[in-house]
This record gives sequence, C-alpha cells and structure tokens, in this order.
Amino acid sequence: MKSIILVLILFLPGFFPNAEEIARETEQKLRSLTSFKAEFKQVYHSTSVSTPLTEYGNVFYKKPGLMKWSYTKPEKKVILLMENEIQYYFIEDSQLLIQDVTDEEQEHNIMSLFSGQTDLFGDYDVEIDEENTVDKQSHHLKLIPKNDEIQNFILLDIDKKTLFINKATFFDWAGNKQEFEFSRIQTNIHLAEDTFILDTPSDVDIIK
Repeated sequence: MKSIILVLILFLPGFFPNAEEIARETEQKLRSLTSFKAEFKQVYHSTSVSTPLTEYGNVFYKKPGLMKWSYTKPEKKVILLMENEIQYYFIEDSQLLIQDVTDEEQEHNIMSLFSGQTDLFGDYDVEIDEENTVDKQSHHLKLIPKNDEIQNFILLDIDKKTLFINKATFFDWAGNKQEFEFSRIQTNIHLAEDTFILDTPSDVDIIK
C-alpha cells in the first residue's frame, strides 16, 4: 500500500520542477561559478550552406569577465572575450582582429549566459522544450525573447545533477543555428592569469 501511495505522489502535478524553477536554479548555479574549463564541439548551420561547419576545441572562463575559446580543428584559432572587447586570433594567417562589444551585445552573448549575467526572466519567456525528450539526464529549456531587440532564441540542455549547461543552441532571426556542446567540464578550478593572454608573434597583422 505504501509503495502505491509513493508512486501516486511521484506523478502528482507539480512534483517535477517546472521551467521557471529549473532556470532559476541554473542561473544561481552559474552565478556561483568562479571559473570553469571544458572541451567543446561547435556546429554552425547556415541557411545558405548545405554542410554545417563543425569545430572543436577547449573553452576557459574566469570570473568576472574573461572567456577564451581555443579552437584546435579544423582551423587553429583563438577567440578571447573580455567585458568590452573581443579578440580573434587567426593563427595560420597571423591576423589579430579586435572588436569592441556594446553593452547590449555583452548582455546576450555566450559569456554572459555562462556567467549568469543574462537576465533569463527579464529578457526571455522560459519554457520546457517538449520536442527534446531523448536525453533523460538533462533538463531541456527554451528561452524565447520577450522583445524584438534580442535576436536569438535559445535552447539549453542542463545537467540534472550539476545544473551546468551541457549544450546551448542559438537560433537567429534568419534561421541560422549555432550549437555549443560541452564535455569534460571542470568547475571552480585555478586558471592562471596567462591563460587569457594571447601569445601572438611580434609581426602579427592587427586589424581594428
């Protein structure tokens, strides 16, 4: 009899966390991070190209505002995100592209998402992604922009145990899709300051 009651309780409405609860706990978890590193797979699906571009590498983050994407294949390059600037170092071409980042862009890029700075409830309507039911180890959320100023809607796969984002998929207004999938994640670890310094040759071509 007790086992029957337990089964009934498990399936009562509200027993499972809703989208808002999952998003709030995830946001708190991300804001508590001081650092992390992980391996990543990035896939860009363009509406104008039939074959998606797939890239691999390692990502490093350190609070309050440093993130480095070190791509290992197919092309070696490094992208360094800082609070108000992005640097793109194309190793094979020996080129360093430096761009300013506006406050609006900073609020909605992937670094702000992982640092917990993205205002999930202020900028997005949060829903359970009903279409993704294969992976039972993750929560699946859909973030739908509340206004036209935000270009992307986002799908998140969130590990149920760690509340870390295993996968983030960004869709833009033109139908292009960019996926970031993470593995071998280590959080709150020591990262040396020189992790976020680009090692460029003296004759690198700097473009601003």
